[in-house]
Amino acid sequence: MSKKEEKVNLKEGFQGAAFGAMEGIVMMLGVIFGLSNIGDKRILLVGLLVAGLADAFANAAGMHVSEEAEVKNKKIYHKPKEVISSTVFCFIFTLLAVILLTIPIIMFRLNIALIVSAVVGLLCITCLGYYIGKIRKGKKLKLIFEYLIIAVIASVACYGLGIIAKLMII
Repeated sequence: MSKKEEKVNLKEGFQGAAFGAMEGIVMMLGVIFGLSNIGDKRILLVGLLVAGLADAFANAAGMHVSEEAEVKNKKIYHKPKEVISSTVFCFIFTLLAVILLTIPIIMFRLNIALIVSAVVGLLCITCLGYYIGKIRKGKKLKLIFEYLIIAVIASVACYGLGIIAKLMII
């Protein structure tokens, strides 16, 4: 494999990794805050693991199909190795987000775990925004703020939905 091909594979891999990490963190924070309203740590853990694994597979499948569907000037845009690279990295980084944000739920009492998971998730999103801003040679703070807003809105919306669901069950 030439150095140029290797750079392309790494670029495609990074796109998959960035997608998987961002989506995985936002999804996990949403599930954590949505299901935390139930107050049962076991239900929260099962929900996180089931939703997280399903999300990792769904992200990888979506990335795979998206890469295969990308056509430029009626020609195939991505080589099979690029598609595989994006798919694998997307799966791995979504799964890493699941594991990373589930660990505090296992280790701490629920109220402490929520804070730790939120801080860890938002810190990871901040790092991702900084790194992508650095690569794009753009405004890092703007990207960080944009990514954080997405995560916070998703978390608050899911928390609110969890409250509504709990009220309907009782």
